[in-house]
Amino acid sequence: MRIESLEYEELHSGWRLNETTFDAGVTLLVGISGAGKTRILTAIRNICSIASSNSIEPSHPIRFKLVFSLSDGARYTWHGETLDAGEDCVMFEEYLVVDGVEIFSRKRGLLSFRGKEMPSLSADMSGLRIFAQDENIAHAIRGFENMILINHGKPPQWKAINISKAEFEGYKQKFPTIEELRNSDLPLQLRVNISSYVAKKEFKEITSRFMDVFRNIKHVSFFTLAGGEQWLSYLMATEKDVKMPIGFDELSSGMLNMFQLIASCYLWPEDTLVLIDEFESSMGMNCLDDATDLVLETGRRMQFILTSHHPYVINNIRPEHWKIVTRNGSVVSTHDAGEVGIGTSHHTAFTQLMNTPEYAQGIMSE
Repeated sequence: MRIESLEYEELHSGWRLNETTFDAGVTLLVGISGAGKTRILTAIRNICSIASSNSIEPSHPIRFKLVFSLSDGARYTWHGETLDAGEDCVMFEEYLVVDGVEIFSRKRGLLSFRGKEMPSLSADMSGLRIFAQDENIAHAIRGFENMILINHGKPPQWKAINISKAEFEGYKQKFPTIEELRNSDLPLQLRVNISSYVAKKEFKEITSRFMDVFRNIKHVSFFTLAGGEQWLSYLMATEKDVKMPIGFDELSSGMLNMFQLIASCYLWPEDTLVLIDEFESSMGMNCLDDATDLVLETGRRMQFILTSHHPYVINNIRPEHWKIVTRNGSVVSTHDAGEVGIGTSHHTAFTQLMNTPEYAQGIMSE
């Protein structure tokens, strides 16, 4: 799924995001703290949750309009409004349009599907879930499920994989190619392990890119401890001039975050939507150039929406990918770099950004 635009409003608080467009590859949200960058990512995550689960979240009423496209070129417009129904929310109004054709609509309890009135159905879930067997909708749901949130403030857990030999061999046979592995429902750590067998080229590139950033590491591989039919598989790193390898559970948070990003870029499916708040968080200065280069390179097959304050990150991502976030009271807006007079030169764009009223003021009162 690639998000084209979003409008979003929290009806209980009045917090509103005016229509915001996103780059098909990489969008970098920049702005002062408190302008609303993180809340934009939260809004996207909330909408994905409604689409991919059998309940309505968040628990407070919202209104949204999301325009997105899928890998087959189909363009979707999904509008929804939820209503407070006590402890939970229910879907009040909703419609889905695909390439100009309305698939379903819900207005004040009346539901129609492909032009036909339907009996009253539960408002506890989205129409996307109710009509999930429809081909267009099933494809859209898969797109929503291919959203990942990378939280650099909380490094991933890379513990030993405890798995039976038969189960592991079954995964290798079920996902024998990189594309099949990418489209599996396996957790990232297990994908990395299986890639060392079925996608050796990609596994070598993942580990090589990691070692290019952390030059004290000379080798990365899996160590498997067999106990009958049960396996314990550890991802290990060997440092230069150090005899004993160390497990990935002993690496620093910055190293783990960098490895997670590299592995995600290689092993998640086409058109995956990746949200990363504070891209630079818990990553050292030695990571940032390589990390942004990797994201820009992977943006050809995946969509990234990032936030950052760090000049290294902002300078490495060209201004045409920026969205400058401002807030007037409870209303959040975004602005293209060109819209506020920022040019395309890497050398001057960051300085221009710091001096624009939109960035410098950032938050205004009504």
